[in-house]
Amino acid sequence: MNKIIVVYCDPDTQLSRLMRRNDYTKEEALQRITAQLALNEKCQWATHVVDNSRSSAETMQQVEKIHKELTSSWAFLRVRIAFVTILAGIALACCWVIQWIW
Repeated sequence: MNKIIVVYCDPDTQLSRLMRRNDYTKEEALQRITAQLALNEKCQWATHVVDNSRSSAETMQQVEKIHKELTSSWAFLRVRIAFVTILAGIALACCWVIQWIW
């Protein structure tokens, strides 16, 4: 289940948020941003993109939609089945050990 989720916003918002969050000067923030892969390139690699330049409610709707899509996918179901199978195997092994000890 290889999925890449990118959260993006417009460059001005990205700059102001970084400056506010980390107490950076404009130059420090720009240095951090330019040291990374450009957001538009990240979006090209992404399987899902969240636009974080709108309201938090709209961002949450996008995240919930992606979450619903991912958790209802066949790949996620296989992961859950594998996990339950492993747990059942561990439970059986524990029962066997308890019976062997008694």
